[in-house]
Amino acid sequence: MDASTDLGYALYGLQQPDPRPYIDLTMAEVEASLIPKRAGLLAAEIASRMPHLVTLQKVTLWRTGPTPATATTVRYDQLKLLMTALKGLEAPYEVVAVNTLTDIALPTTEAGPCALRFTDRDVLLARSDLSPSVFQLSDVHVHIYEAASDAQSARGRCSDEADAVELPYALGAECCCSRLALALVVLAGTTRRT
Repeated sequence: MDASTDLGYALYGLQQPDPRPYIDLTMAEVEASLIPKRAGLLAAEIASRMPHLVTLQKVTLWRTGPTPATATTVRYDQLKLLMTALKGLEAPYEVVAVNTLTDIALPTTEAGPCALRFTDRDVLLARSDLSPSVFQLSDVHVHIYEAASDAQSARGRCSDEADAVELPYALGAECCCSRLALALVVLAGTTRRT
């Protein structure tokens, strides 16, 4: 989807004596990005094509609260907005995996002491109207692991195995830092775990 910001203001602000005005700018950027409208447009695109599987990256959850520890009031939940829009279009999809990656909360100046919380997720959706003879998921799982490199960045993975009309697929959405890679591999023969 899209986080609605590159967090540039927030990252710059964290290097300043008072980061709160820069966190406010980040929230203003998010507000201006029309998240609900974009979720509706994405739902319309999905509904027009009706793929068996949909992988989504940067499915952000924006929350606020009195302090970073209590920032739990939802401002925007891109996953909920998308699923509501899909339901409104009668596009039968269900969430089969959510991998929570980054989850940070920062102080703002909005209406006194307040905090903005950003949670980044990868999500896997599947059509829920297909019979098992047409499409079936198995072994759905998510992982968070450390990269084996000098950069020691957190990594995440959502994956599953799917059979679609005797054509097996292995699917994974992988996240490393802010760079996300999506791989859809069509395998010959029987379905294998990746």
